[in-house]
Amino acid sequence: MEKNIAVLLASGVEEAELFITIDVLKRLNLNVNLISVNEINDNLKIETNNGNIIISNSYIDKFSNLEKFDSIFIPGGLKSVETILKNKQLLSMIKKEFDQNKIIAAICAAPLILDTFNDKSLNFTIYPSLNNRLINKDKYINEKVVINNNVITGNGVGNTFAFAFAFAQLIIKDKVKITNLMDKMLYKKDK
Repeated sequence: MEKNIAVLLASGVEEAELFITIDVLKRLNLNVNLISVNEINDNLKIETNNGNIIISNSYIDKFSNLEKFDSIFIPGGLKSVETILKNKQLLSMIKKEFDQNKIIAAICAAPLILDTFNDKSLNFTIYPSLNNRLINKDKYINEKVVINNNVITGNGVGNTFAFAFAFAQLIIKDKVKITNLMDKMLYKKDK
């Protein structure tokens, strides 16, 4: 069965976190959908944190919910994340998927979104300088990647490969396939 991943992004998205993660997912034949959540949906263009332009597949306005997706990926980039945080309807859509135990992956600044859910059982990591913005500071774990049930968080761009492979493992649950891809990409896990 084909797995569908919603990638929620707005201008200012951290391009390395975005592209490394979706590259790993696509190499595993997962269906990745880039969804623009920009406040003004005049076109599908997203400007990354480095000024590069990418084209999303669709706008968030085309969806009344995210139920058709097996998982949600929210890359970092504080500007992109702040756009999502301003959109109460979108936050509600993400929270609904969280409540239904869908796999949700958030890296760098994006765990700020998960923090708004006020789920006392959710532990996560975040870009270290942003932990002062957390509502639930006691849920912060200073690690590269944290997996908490169906939620995976990463602390930043330097750990994106570890984050991406752990996210993929949650989705496909095939350690051999993941290990083979790591080998092909010359990725070595920390011991």
